[in-house]
Amino acid sequence: MLGQNLVHDYTDSAIVELGRRLAAILEEPDSGFEGDVRESNQWAAMLGIGDWFDWQAFENVPASYLSSS
Repeated sequence: MLGQNLVHDYTDSAIVELGRRLAAILEEPDSGFEGDVRESNQWAAMLGIGDWFDWQAFENVPASYLSSS
């Protein structure tokens, strides 16, 4: 690892700008659960992972979810 620039990959202007945009979302006033969902969706969209998850109503979570597998 000696002699390698490990910071270079994180100083690319596109990465820095994305980081600023992501951080700006967190600067919005806290609006509770709905705000958390909105911010999570915004981050996921910006990172290109919006299709990695979906939101489920608590009532729709199977009773077996918390049991050991």
